[in-house]
Amino acid sequence: MKKVLVTGATGFIGHHLVRMLVEKGYYVCVTVRESSDVSRLPVEKVKLLHRDISSYHRADDADDYNLIFHIAGAVKARRRQDFFYVNTEGTARILEFAKRQKRLIRFVFLSSLAAAGRSPHGVIIDEKFPPHPKSWYGKSKKAAEEIVKSSGVPYTIIRPPTVYGPGDRELLPLFRAAYKGYPLCFGSKKKRVSLVYVDDLVRGVMLSAEHPDGENEVFFLTDGEPHSYGEFASAFEKATGKTSHPIVVPMPVLFSYAALNELIKIFIGRAMTLDIQKYPEFVGEWLCSSDKAQKLLGYTPRVQLVDGIRMTVDWYKQKGWL
Repeated sequence: MKKVLVTGATGFIGHHLVRMLVEKGYYVCVTVRESSDVSRLPVEKVKLLHRDISSYHRADDADDYNLIFHIAGAVKARRRQDFFYVNTEGTARILEFAKRQKRLIRFVFLSSLAAAGRSPHGVIIDEKFPPHPKSWYGKSKKAAEEIVKSSGVPYTIIRPPTVYGPGDRELLPLFRAAYKGYPLCFGSKKKRVSLVYVDDLVRGVMLSAEHPDGENEVFFLTDGEPHSYGEFASAFEKATGKTSHPIVVPMPVLFSYAALNELIKIFIGRAMTLDIQKYPEFVGEWLCSSDKAQKLLGYTPRVQLVDGIRMTVDWYKQKGWL
């Protein structure tokens, strides 16, 4: 039985990955903090290790793990150095731990499409596209990728686009607006983004770790095609039976909202999902292709947009989030 370590296991993507690893029969160890909410984890089937990114130099469980999935990361923070401390320096610390694992087959790092940057002129980018991250988040993830590549550890880097599904809080406000009949379109109904349902993402992550052709490669994982905001509104109608009246949010309005959040962040000291430095991630189109993963790994997405929205909405309703 292969022994695996998962960081970020209590997060949205992390807990889905842990459940799939358990289902496949892996011996799963997960890192958690003392304050972590482990209610979404199958705690009776995994080993909990109380550890954070600053404590790996004290870890004494070396020479055990066959696979390490580094999922932990900061998607919002108050300061640039906070992004780099967690996403870049944290990855470097965990890689030092990974180097002590003599049985390690693969170190899988969850990066982001933000590390590659947005699509120029509507081009669907692939892994050969020169990265040009704009936000602190994207730059910290790109810097972490470079550390992974130069570590000497066998690796796979995954760059997901926007991920949605049961348990996600980042897109919950957009789902709430759409559920009320007013899906939001930032800039234009025609603006497109790449998406992936969380179960497809974790299947791809697992496949990349297990497949020999995934070693020392970078992959985008999507649901197969880009979607416009207008298409999302139509898919929401089909999934829920609710009539949609899409609202186009002009980019100057979104910028003003980001600027307001910047002031709130300064005065109350809390990180915001959208602020001035994160605003560029809402500009233009964010499109990527998973053709490489399909060709090298045999990756095939199973969940299309309408079904993914339906399952996500059903989960939100069951939990009282909608």
